[in-house]
Amino acid sequence: MKNFPKKLGGGRLMTVTVLLGIALLAVLAVPFVGSAAQTANGRPSGDRSNQAPLTVEECRSRVDLNDPRRDTFLDELVADAVISADQAAEIDARLDARHFEACVARILWERGNAIEATAAATGTEKREVVGALIAGQSLAEFAAEYGVDEATLVDAIMAAPEAMAAELVNSGQLGQDEANAIIAKIEERVSVGIHLTDVSPRRFGAGQLDLGPAEF
Repeated sequence: MKNFPKKLGGGRLMTVTVLLGIALLAVLAVPFVGSAAQTANGRPSGDRSNQAPLTVEECRSRVDLNDPRRDTFLDELVADAVISADQAAEIDARLDARHFEACVARILWERGNAIEATAAATGTEKREVVGALIAGQSLAEFAAEYGVDEATLVDAIMAAPEAMAAELVNSGQLGQDEANAIIAKIEERVSVGIHLTDVSPRRFGAGQLDLGPAEF
């Protein structure tokens, strides 16, 4: 999004906080759309926006792509004097930051992380953890049976993404503040996920713990 018309209204201005929520609902539900040459199905040639990212650089490139739907949405709000151009730019920047964090989170979080970590923490086999999930237990309940409390379980599950984040920081691919923010959000999702009892073992680490843009 480059420029916005600077038409402002009187009593119709809304706060940036409220409008950010509106923008998130409207924008995060759809994938990125680039301004590159479009294919027959309307997506950019070589587009990988619906696939798991491979590198942090790819995440930055995705964020740099223009999203015409977001631009149109914010342009209309400015043109209708609902928000100012500065507010639109702030919303745009915050959405970019959120998309970037969600993209990198998908690099740090791999499917099966939670099951493998739970098995290791409890000294059991992955098939036993899967069996417990199938039987309707949560990971927290399963771990408790082996004397592993919730905090220890979360730490065990977070070990892999934290180690990978540290590598990315040490290699200069990710800033420490960026890594801290992303790890905090992953841990928040994990803390909820270990209590789920209606999760498919095949999807655990993806589905309910999906760290893509729509759920991050």
